[in-house]
Amino acid sequence: MTEATSHHYIPAFGNIYRAVDEYAEPILRIALGAILIPHGMQKLFGAFGGMGFAGNAALFDRIGFTPGIFWGTLVIGFCALFFLIRGGGAWSLDRAIGREL
Repeated sequence: MTEATSHHYIPAFGNIYRAVDEYAEPILRIALGAILIPHGMQKLFGAFGGMGFAGNAALFDRIGFTPGIFWGTLVIGFCALFFLIRGGGAWSLDRAIGREL
């Protein structure tokens, strides 16, 4: 049996990939959190010039997802269900403080 080929985009950087591997997930979590938390606050609370919950539901209605309140809530619900089932993961805040929230 032959050895599997490298799965890296640039195989020559294999040592660099291995050195930063343990930091990839926390970097992704921090970056996505910095983007998605304010985005969600716009949609839910109207922060940062956002539409708020009612405006977001109206947007869903306008683009054909009727009723907008149902479809908008279904998206927020599935995300919450994912974390309820999977948990926060190794780099989560509840793991860092030693207990689940």
